[in-house]
Amino acid sequence: NSDNTDRQLGKVLELLAFVNGEGRLPLLSLVEAQAPLLPLGASVVLVTPAVHPEPMLVALDALARRNLRPVVILLDAASFGGPPGSTELAQLIQGNGVPVCRIARGDDLAAALSSVSQPNLMKESVSWQVPQTSSLLT
Repeated sequence: NSDNTDRQLGKVLELLAFVNGEGRLPLLSLVEAQAPLLPLGASVVLVTPAVHPEPMLVALDALARRNLRPVVILLDAASFGGPPGSTELAQLIQGNGVPVCRIARGDDLAAALSSVSQPNLMKESVSWQVPQTSSLLT
């Protein structure tokens, strides 16, 4: 339902407006702590400026093993004065079948988020129904 999607997007954008990006908890630790609390099949949106592939792939694998549906909002670190590598990481994530949206400084956030391809979220898939070892790390 488009109304529900628009309402959910509005809530996400509203919450993101108040997020402080100075956390010290690594992404994988956060995923491992929170994933057991989520219902099977739930979508999990990871918002991160990560540029290193291994921690991200391990976190995505942990979510897949728990039968959760990850979506990555990847902040382009270099456009905010951080290290390069976001483009390559986005390609790697997407190549593993996980929807990803790369956001650079100055991007229209609403337009970028609404253009995220969601092939795994829009159709039923056996991989989301039966827990199995993910191929993200192979």
